[in-house]
Amino acid sequence: MNIEKLEYLLEVARTGSYSAAAQNLHVSQSGISQSILNVEKELGVKIFHRSRQGVIPTDEGKKVIRKAYEILNKFQELKDEINPDVDKNTGELKISTAAGFIKTLLKPLAFIKNENPSVNIDVSEKSTLNVIEDIVQEQSEIGLIGVYGDVIKNRDGIICEILLEGKMVVYVNNQSPLVFYESITPQELLKQPLLLYTGDYLKWFTHNFQEKHGPLNIVFTTNETDVIFKAALEGLGIFLAPNFYSKLVPNIKSGEIVPIDLVNHESLSVSFGLIRSKKRNLSLHAKKFIKALKLELENILSADVGN
Repeated sequence: MNIEKLEYLLEVARTGSYSAAAQNLHVSQSGISQSILNVEKELGVKIFHRSRQGVIPTDEGKKVIRKAYEILNKFQELKDEINPDVDKNTGELKISTAAGFIKTLLKPLAFIKNENPSVNIDVSEKSTLNVIEDIVQEQSEIGLIGVYGDVIKNRDGIICEILLEGKMVVYVNNQSPLVFYESITPQELLKQPLLLYTGDYLKWFTHNFQEKHGPLNIVFTTNETDVIFKAALEGLGIFLAPNFYSKLVPNIKSGEIVPIDLVNHESLSVSFGLIRSKKRNLSLHAKKFIKALKLELENILSADVGN
């Protein structure tokens, strides 16, 4: 048995299809099928069976697939250790990010590009669920999302690292009478004109909130965070966002927009998280990007403390 056969096996397991695996790996379907048959013969077990839903692993096949993942991961670790500079100036880095976070990625991405000019960087802004699906399907190496509710619950194939812990708060113009409030209750929030950003975590939060407390007074909705900030500065309304925005958004850091705690409402937790597949070792580019992103966040937080 060789590494190539294991790669074929894992691609069939991932796609649930011999034809899709063959297309993705640029080999013939008969070659994939014969390779799987050879592995089954060598191990003496049936790895897959066909069904209307596609190619499904048998119970024994699931054990083989888990071990194959472990073997390929160890093989990749060995390659990285022996040849640490093999992909230093080539290769690609694919990142999927939920809306609202992309500005935070700019400096880390610039660092990677400056250090490795030939690397192909592909960043896609998508819904949270589509980012998660990209990681599950291994279409992207890194995903960046707002972590809220049960959005990643029961996602066994995903590793999630929380980069910033947060909770939902209310943001107001510093000229608003609300700046004198230490906190805002749901009943008080219902009376305020609300500027609503259409991010997934805001949809989750406002749906949850309105089910418990009644309809919000929404002035307008937009998927442009800059429009929300400008509208708040113009006094058109208030908005909801995680409290870590206080450290990331210039208008809030400068004091033009002020955060106020929302009290007497549960389900406030919203964090900034990095997700990746358990099935895939990170490339050197991905490792460097994550290190640069964490450093950028540390610099932002330390600058905020210094001020």
